[in-house]
Amino acid sequence: MDHEFILNTPEQLQALAHPTRHRILHYLVEHTATNQQIAIALGAPPARVHFHLRELWSAGLVLLVEERAKSGILEKYYRAVAQSFRLGEAFQFGPGVRGQATDALGLSLLSAAEHDLQRAVARSAPAELHPLISAHFQGSLSPEAVERVQQWVARIGQEFDREVATAQAGPFTLTLLLHPLPDAPEGMNGDAPPLG
Repeated sequence: MDHEFILNTPEQLQALAHPTRHRILHYLVEHTATNQQIAIALGAPPARVHFHLRELWSAGLVLLVEERAKSGILEKYYRAVAQSFRLGEAFQFGPGVRGQATDALGLSLLSAAEHDLQRAVARSAPAELHPLISAHFQGSLSPEAVERVQQWVARIGQEFDREVATAQAGPFTLTLLLHPLPDAPEGMNGDAPPLG
């Protein structure tokens, strides 16, 4: 499995622009699994998982890595092509194109994270949710500061990946999302304290 996959086609972007496909892809980064195994792990109907898995496979984001005959049925095992995914040069030019791509990925990622959190809360006792770490910050950033924050986020992601690779305990998810606000809340300026 590659460390990083660059998204350069509209088909790849469209394949990721759905929260269920985000969840399937995330699962297949960590596991090699059949459609049925993915459906059980995500608590989703196998037919729905099959549809979304086929979309990911068609876009080249998952690989068929093995086929096994079991009780007269051919089981197909899938795996993600990489550990992480990011927008490539095809989406770097033109604010409209990049904005639409980022919007689709961001909303899909946020929806998948919300779904995972709802499932964790529904299935866990309060003590099992520890630690649940969250923060929400708002403020004005210069273009240079945005670039520095993007670099921080990339470093946090790399550190998280290193920890996951050596983890001996239960699974966690980390979701980081930086986005512009359409309108700044009243009174907010560059000196506004973070809200969280």
